[in-house]
Amino acid sequence: MIKIKNIRSDYLYLIWKNPQTRSRHLIGTLKKNEKYEFQYSQDIKKCQEKGFDLLVSFPDINKKYVSENLFPEFLSRIPGPNRIDIKDILEKYKLESYNAFELLKRSGAKTSLDTLEFIDPILNLKEKNITREFYIAGTRYYCTKDNEEKIKIGDQVTFELEPDNKFDPHAIKMMINNIFVGYMPNYYTKIVSKYLTQKNSKQYSCVIIDKTGVCEECLKVRMILNKEE
Repeated sequence: MIKIKNIRSDYLYLIWKNPQTRSRHLIGTLKKNEKYEFQYSQDIKKCQEKGFDLLVSFPDINKKYVSENLFPEFLSRIPGPNRIDIKDILEKYKLESYNAFELLKRSGAKTSLDTLEFIDPILNLKEKNITREFYIAGTRYYCTKDNEEKIKIGDQVTFELEPDNKFDPHAIKMMINNIFVGYMPNYYTKIVSKYLTQKNSKQYSCVIIDKTGVCEECLKVRMILNKEE
């Protein structure tokens, strides 16, 4: 009998932020198992209608691209292993050694040249201490300067469901001391709203871990779901 290897796949979502509306859209999935695979999302045509240009290395929206190595277009978005300051970069992202896929995951691979970002999705809720770090969306609209000045690193953030939101039925408001400061990014809201309706609210934590001043996205949080007591 041939024994089939149980290979764990790892996924990253590629998110595009519409520069006009600031809304975020899932445009593709990067999958890693024995090989690397990239494929556009089912909504890619709608994103094109809203102004998204296909990636140069991936011109066919219907094709699943497969490679033995991480695609060069994605590698170019992160620091290489031979950079002089690579030790500092690895320390910043808590990596003991250079791993391009993990660096892509932990850094998000944002650049100043476009509006793309990789995010680490939450695919299920079975694990304990599911941890994600992200910027609160919409702070420039909802967090006033007076409120922003009161917010400190370490402040607790609570979640509030907003099912009547016309843009996202799974929308989650982010609250600090009962003050509305923005929304959870929409690539997490569906599964987190499911979690909130099934679990005791004490089983999550969310704290401010970085604050960069008044900006489009200035409040970074660390969220932990299924938090162990």
